[in-house]
Amino acid sequence: MLKRLKQTDIFKKAADLVARRPHFSKELELKLLQRGFEKEPVLRVIQDFQTKGFINDKETAELYIEELKRKRHSRYYVVQKLVGKGLVRSFAEEMVQTFFLENEERQTITYLLDTKHSSPESIIRKGFDAELVRDVFGRKGDLGYAED
Repeated sequence: MLKRLKQTDIFKKAADLVARRPHFSKELELKLLQRGFEKEPVLRVIQDFQTKGFINDKETAELYIEELKRKRHSRYYVVQKLVGKGLVRSFAEEMVQTFFLENEERQTITYLLDTKHSSPESIIRKGFDAELVRDVFGRKGDLGYAED
């Protein structure tokens, strides 16, 4: 059942959600729609929030990418999470490309193997590039993949 509420009611709920933590515009839209608000007023509030700088997908993506990097996730995983939050894949890939350096991924792979006792195969399954994993460990061909 859709709620026929004033624009200020939607604004208050959106402000409450954004005050708790940064939200992506699509994420905020979905939360408000799930609470029964009508789509057109929700979109107007989101547009207003973007204009006023209360929500900014680029800044939120930067924060989220940094958080996922600290948790030692792969580029692929981070892109998937951003797309799941409502970002367009090409934009998500561009943002991740900006924030991930190959050297950092090498360090993460080394850390995962040394401290988490992960196997190269499990690291590849987590979304890390197989060639990079092979290169880091100098074990080309030992991971059960065909050579190019």
